[in-house]
Amino acid sequence: ARINAEDATGGAPANGISSENGHESIVLRYRDRGSSEQATFVGDFEVRPQAISVALTGTAHLRRQTLSVAQHFSYTVLHEAVTNLALSVPISLVQNERVDMRVYLNDQPQAPALLELTDEHRAVVMMRLPQPEIGAVELRVEHSHPLTSDIDSELSLPIIIPLVFPSTTDVSNTTIIGSQLNVRFDDAISVEEAEGIWTVDEQESGPGNLALRTTSDGHDAVIHAALNQTSLTSSTVVHQAWIQSWLSKTKRRDRVVFRVRTSDSHVHILLPRG
Repeated sequence: ARINAEDATGGAPANGISSENGHESIVLRYRDRGSSEQATFVGDFEVRPQAISVALTGTAHLRRQTLSVAQHFSYTVLHEAVTNLALSVPISLVQNERVDMRVYLNDQPQAPALLELTDEHRAVVMMRLPQPEIGAVELRVEHSHPLTSDIDSELSLPIIIPLVFPSTTDVSNTTIIGSQLNVRFDDAISVEEAEGIWTVDEQESGPGNLALRTTSDGHDAVIHAALNQTSLTSSTVVHQAWIQSWLSKTKRRDRVVFRVRTSDSHVHILLPRG
């Protein structure tokens, strides 16, 4: 609430503004002028509605077969404490009414529950907070996804990065003030952005990292990924090899040790017969 006050019969006002636990309030300080007459104050009140703003940052680690995503939600809750947080999640994270993601509130694990399916692509989950929160609230969400197709050629493969967003319905009183996503990948993979609402942050992008930004909400990021030409032409290199053989009158036993360097995710070894 905000109060506007006047000194009716005495005192020298010295006003200031303070903020504590998410509340912004006007502080009225009065000095005694030595008058024996008691001061009278007149004021009117303005009740402010709950207001929630949130900034999103995230990191997506892209590998040749999997994609893992970690998102951080920095909430600022003003004027009235919040008891529940609603999240808009990709439908791929909801299986048989079970929410397949890990959620942490101030580093404490939480258990969100499915609220409703908004359309064929997204659903809303609700998380009840252990206690009412006001001011700064930190939320972390982690989820992993297998790629529908492995990144195994120089042909560009479109990849959708599923993202979780705060629900921004009128009831939630929530506003997203910005989203940033860093896509991390190794030297064997090349990544570029696809056309859409996400734009590249050239200053933050660099080798092995594509930084994306958007001011819109509820939209997954789309990128294109392919193997670098050097990764396609390179082969597995055996730097050292040891061969040991044990012989007896009736048997032979062999042992082979390889020291290998490769950019592939797996190595095929052909064993002799027998």
